[in-house]
Amino acid sequence: METLEKVLGNRTREPAVDVSTTLKDPSQRQAHMRKLVEAGQAKISTLSKITQGVGDAVQFVLSAKAMIDLAIQNIPQVALPWAGVCIGLQETHQPVRDSNTLRKEIYRDEKNTQCLQNLLLTDPRHDKRRIIETKGCLLADAYRWILDNTEFRQWCDGEQSRLLWIKGDPGKGKTILLCGIIDKLQSLALGTGLLSFFFCQATDTRINSTTTILRGLIYLLLDQQPSLIPHARKKYDHAGKALFEDANGWIALSEIFRHILQDPSLESAYLVIDALDKCGNDLPKFLKFIIEISSTFPHVRWIVSSRNWPNIEETLEAVEQKTRLSLELNEKSVLSARAVQNHLTRNANGTVLTKLNIFPPGLSSLYQRMMDQICHSDEADLCKQVLAVLYSTYRPITIQELTSFINISEGISDDLEFLIEIVGLCGSFLTLRESTIYFVHQSAKDFLLGGTATEVFPAGIEDIHQTVFSRSLRVMNDTLRRDIYSLGAPGSSIDNAKLSDPDPLAAARYTYVYWVDHLHGWQSSDSFNHPDVFQDGGNIDDFLRQHYLYWLEALSLCRSMLQGILSMAKLESILQQKNVVSQLPSLVYNIRRFVQYCSWLVENHPLQVYASALMFSPARSITRDLFKQEVQRWITTKPVLVVSGSGDKTVKIWDAATGIYTQTLKGHSHYIYSIAFSPDSKLVVSGSGDKTMKIWDTATGICTQMFKGYSDSIWSITFSPDLKLVVSGSVDKTMRIWDAVTGVCTQTLKGHSYYVRSIAFSPDSKLVVSGSDGRWITRDLENWLWLPPGCQAASSAIAGSTIAIGCSSGRVLIMTFPTDN
Repeated sequence: METLEKVLGNRTREPAVDVSTTLKDPSQRQAHMRKLVEAGQAKISTLSKITQGVGDAVQFVLSAKAMIDLAIQNIPQVALPWAGVCIGLQETHQPVRDSNTLRKEIYRDEKNTQCLQNLLLTDPRHDKRRIIETKGCLLADAYRWILDNTEFRQWCDGEQSRLLWIKGDPGKGKTILLCGIIDKLQSLALGTGLLSFFFCQATDTRINSTTTILRGLIYLLLDQQPSLIPHARKKYDHAGKALFEDANGWIALSEIFRHILQDPSLESAYLVIDALDKCGNDLPKFLKFIIEISSTFPHVRWIVSSRNWPNIEETLEAVEQKTRLSLELNEKSVLSARAVQNHLTRNANGTVLTKLNIFPPGLSSLYQRMMDQICHSDEADLCKQVLAVLYSTYRPITIQELTSFINISEGISDDLEFLIEIVGLCGSFLTLRESTIYFVHQSAKDFLLGGTATEVFPAGIEDIHQTVFSRSLRVMNDTLRRDIYSLGAPGSSIDNAKLSDPDPLAAARYTYVYWVDHLHGWQSSDSFNHPDVFQDGGNIDDFLRQHYLYWLEALSLCRSMLQGILSMAKLESILQQKNVVSQLPSLVYNIRRFVQYCSWLVENHPLQVYASALMFSPARSITRDLFKQEVQRWITTKPVLVVSGSGDKTVKIWDAATGIYTQTLKGHSHYIYSIAFSPDSKLVVSGSGDKTMKIWDTATGICTQMFKGYSDSIWSITFSPDLKLVVSGSVDKTMRIWDAVTGVCTQTLKGHSYYVRSIAFSPDSKLVVSGSDGRWITRDLENWLWLPPGCQAASSAIAGSTIAIGCSSGRVLIMTFPTDN
């Protein structure tokens, strides 16, 4: 009973009972035990309501079951109630496992995964992390004040408030405040409710429109509760990715959003949007949408933030159940939060994380004074270049990446200390943290495009995008090459890629991901008049024809394959909008399909872009034709004689030059799963589902030897180079070595956990190598060539450096590998 009290806990709120006394009285012992069991069941019931971590909690109690069983084995009166507790524990644990199993099953559906991938434009969770890293860190003291704020508590606790509008002027800390609120909401036990959020940013086209807001909100809802995906699939299965991207994207997305919120399994939803004022011209439409959702779905709660714009306030007046929280009216709390940030600034090992916190109101005049100082400095032109480039980039860039985009003499182009000094001269606008350059605040970026635009962008922001785009192509042309990390084996995993020192990708990582975005930023101008960039033989055409595969390898090493797919889709869209008349649209269409086809493979095995990705792409693929020399460098596919086994129980020998079979060998009573020539091509050995192997004379077609002894089908077989032995692999997970002359099994090898699909002897006939997976061709125990699902081996044969593979699709692949590296 003492053990039970420790495990289940005394939840009766009664004075502690003397256990030794209670055990002496059977009636008191049973009554006390009943209270303990009821308390334990109540505790478990409470735990079962927590959606995150319940599996671990219940598993812990279950793990104590054996200990409690031992403690009560001599107390029969306890056994019955404890059995009830055990059943309750199992029932509590089962829904968690079932939920996890359901989630895995839903994600196994390739169409569900593809739908989510096409829906994803930006992951708001990554945006939130980037914002926090940009602003330094998220301190609890910087937002804790709002948790006790009257308006916030009214939104949290009252059923009468479905919308909380946080409003404030620039520099008040609205974004970091919402980051803290999101963290707090995530830490609460929301039951079956979901939390979704989005951060708008005016300067980033990916996150500054109403459709992108909906895509982000929907993506997080579906990712958290995959059972909601069918609401998106209903329309997606008919329209594909265009559903989210064309002119009617808002209509489709808003309908999907409503269907999700109507789902009976969704008890509640918490939706958070930061910087509504930065979502472009469609703001009135989105505000009306918020009003509609708030009035229609009582289980949906909103938190939105924006500047103090009268049109926003006027529109939101239509929401009856709303609460306003003005940061100006909470100035004391905001200033306290700033004091926390200032303390962090002063104690950040000498690195200033943000200078804005120590300045009084009137940021515009302050920025203007700082800009005047920059313009009168000796490095004014270089400072303005740096500010312009940092403004135009789609993420903060490193000092090394900055060298790719600014005009700087060759003698000091590698002098990072000099560039750090230049960034320091821009210190009122920029800050440097761990080699990455950030704006000190969004208001600093806003100022650059305002009164000083002619100073920083004399030819317009489009001109800066052109510069970054052109130099990105130049940098990629100069740095990209095959196997840039010296991985060696073609099948090397991305997990085994070790960062080189110095890193050959360091200065160009940004360009690999965003060069098409800058092309888009340049050509989106109404004054764009450079059609030559899209012509045959132009910069883009040359880059793709010469470096496309190298670029895909680099994207894999940068773990940015998804961005590569999006880049090609965006480039294809640009060409369509410009009505380009050249071969480039056809090329881009083909290479976009190529990267979609092989993205998973290349993402996990970078060098397979030169091997399996090319070999198994369509025969008329432009990409395959452009880079065919990459495969021909190390593999050929021109054998002279071919042998095949079939489900018709026969073996056929073919002349590869004419395609005519010259012999049909009969004798097996089941499918032929594996065949192999002898090294001198005079004999053929076959393995069958009838559990036997046969050796045939290729000249006469006569069976000269039969081997018996297996308990299941034989899936792989081959001769030793000296013709003395035959080795075979079976569905029974074993390999056997046979005397080729006598037919006697000399050795049985065990150790595989799956069917033995492929085997081979070493050249000296002393070693045997086997494989039981069927997805990889290996050499010297290293993966060399990945076989896609339609080409994976149902049977195979190896002769020297040549391998023949019989595929479940009916194809026969024959490949010869080089004898050296």
